[in-house]
Amino acid sequence: MTELISWLEQLKAFDEANITDAAPCLEKLINQPPAEIYGPVLTPVHSEALAYWFHVCQRLSGMYLHADKPDKAYSYLQFSYSKLQQLACLPQQDPAMKRWCLIKMDRMIVSMLEFCQHQPLPAWQQESNQLVDLHVRFMQANRPITLTSNPG
Repeated sequence: MTELISWLEQLKAFDEANITDAAPCLEKLINQPPAEIYGPVLTPVHSEALAYWFHVCQRLSGMYLHADKPDKAYSYLQFSYSKLQQLACLPQQDPAMKRWCLIKMDRMIVSMLEFCQHQPLPAWQQESNQLVDLHVRFMQANRPITLTSNPG
């Protein structure tokens, strides 16, 4: 847990400093978090760390999009979406956390589709179509969880 707390403090410091060239430091923290972050969320600190991790992935995506690096920007959207899938599928994950992941994935897919639609190359439209298909399949496979969700 100490490693997670230390990592979270570093991530917060870089994120809150709002330094324009912080991307390399943020990338390192996002790409090499403590292993426990992708496990069952059992404590408030873990929950906060996961929320910050997710927030910084979104921030990195925006930074790279602004720097005209759409592939790299999109990779952080994909990365965060895939980790939400992973967390939602853990058998020992708390049901409320599974629902949170699935709800967050629904919101993420909209952002990812909008991202694809704003890209000029035709390959992005194909990516958009695949996203819809794969998201629907995943959500159908997790239907019992989504039906019992209480977003409030």
